[in-house]
Amino acid sequence: MSLTSGELLDKLSDMKQINAREFQKGFGRITGKLRAGESLEITKHGKVVGTFTKQRKKVNWDKILKFMEQNSCPPEVGDEMVRKYFNDSLS
Repeated sequence: MSLTSGELLDKLSDMKQINAREFQKGFGRITGKLRAGESLEITKHGKVVGTFTKQRKKVNWDKILKFMEQNSCPPEVGDEMVRKYFNDSLS
């Protein structure tokens, strides 16, 4: 079964499940459409056999804190950065 981009997006957004064969054949295209942290259930003969979750970006908090200290950033700036990071990663 071949999917166009629109059909693929509809399938991923509505179902959150994909057949193992479709997933294997379209791995690059399918995983490219997922957002960080989004998951798909992989099915075989209608039964879930696994889950694929696109990895979120890793944040180097030590590096960020060091930069903020070196540049005398106020705590409000750090609070805003954390809020933005967590809001973006959870959406």
